[in-house]
Amino acid sequence: MLLPKSLQIQTIDYCNRSCAWCPNAYREKAQNTLMTTSTYVNLLEGLLKNKYTGGLHLYLMAEPLCDESILNRIKLARDMFPNNDIFISTNGDFLKGPGHVRELLDAGLTWMAISDYDTVGKFQYTAPFPQVVVSTLDILQSTFYNRGGNVPVECIFPTEVCGWVSGKGYVNYAGDVILCCSDYDYSVVFGNTNDTTFGEIYNRDKYKEYRKAHALGEGWRMPLCENCNRIKHPC
Repeated sequence: MLLPKSLQIQTIDYCNRSCAWCPNAYREKAQNTLMTTSTYVNLLEGLLKNKYTGGLHLYLMAEPLCDESILNRIKLARDMFPNNDIFISTNGDFLKGPGHVRELLDAGLTWMAISDYDTVGKFQYTAPFPQVVVSTLDILQSTFYNRGGNVPVECIFPTEVCGWVSGKGYVNYAGDVILCCSDYDYSVVFGNTNDTTFGEIYNRDKYKEYRKAHALGEGWRMPLCENCNRIKHPC
């Protein structure tokens, strides 16, 4: 069974920020749009059945620390997947200092990324933790793009082959397996993990069509991808 190298899991569909370069700035989403415990457990149990060995990224198009149960979710994922990488990316607004960082790492995180959109040096207290990577806005800006056509942002380094589609998987708060981290409207859905395992969905024909198109450098032909300026389009 073919499985991706990493899987992003949206435990909450909400971000406390409204950054101009992010579609969340233009969408109203309730703070309580959480993945239920049953959906989360179903997903993880299905991954166990699939013998999944890739990374578990417990965030997707949202701020994971807005999820008040994120610590317990990390612990459960670590208990079930003792050898997998477990990772979150956060804006850091809800980090309470080095003690909180240590708590998250001790819960089972392999590493954590912090996007410092404001004042350089705000997260100096993470220096003792080699598992924490802090990126400043000037670095992050080089990775910006229009998020599948959802924001008017240029892409500096477009690619012909999108590894985000071909090498990663994405599950939203409802258990829907969606195309990628640019699908803020959940417009391309391959199936739901409450009905079957992620692995079974990942190997469906529709999903294969997307991966094949991107492998051939023709991802720009596919729905949603056709609007994304991260992908090179023919002149």
